[in-house]
Amino acid sequence: MDDEFDNEEALDEVIVFPHYIDIPKAFYAEATGKPFDKCSVCSKNLLQPDTWYLVEKAVKRYPKYNVQDVVFEYAICAECHSEMEKRLSTESKQKMQAYMKERVDLEKRADEYYLAKDFEIDNWISKCAVSKNMRTDLQEYQI
Repeated sequence: MDDEFDNEEALDEVIVFPHYIDIPKAFYAEATGKPFDKCSVCSKNLLQPDTWYLVEKAVKRYPKYNVQDVVFEYAICAECHSEMEKRLSTESKQKMQAYMKERVDLEKRADEYYLAKDFEIDNWISKCAVSKNMRTDLQEYQI
């Protein structure tokens, strides 16, 4: 995506989410077992209505022991995310965009979300967006 969002109002004008759902447990903070409530960068309250934010978690599975561990996790508000993106070089942004464009059909992925009658987040995150492998078959993955 070439567009950069300077504030939440810009996001509200561009993105329309047809499926508002409760925060899935897969995106809860590992330490508390509850939804993240503060931005990991600026401590903004994320649970206020109309607050845009994202959660990223990296998980490593140990199949031999039938256990998995969260390697890292964070929640970041849209403003802090935008500020972090601004710090990336143009070359880095271009390389990341090229990587995703080459490996992920973003239009198809968006359609799976926007056109779903009964959207299920677990189905949407069950496969790697890049490799198309089932998450359960991977030793490491990020959501």
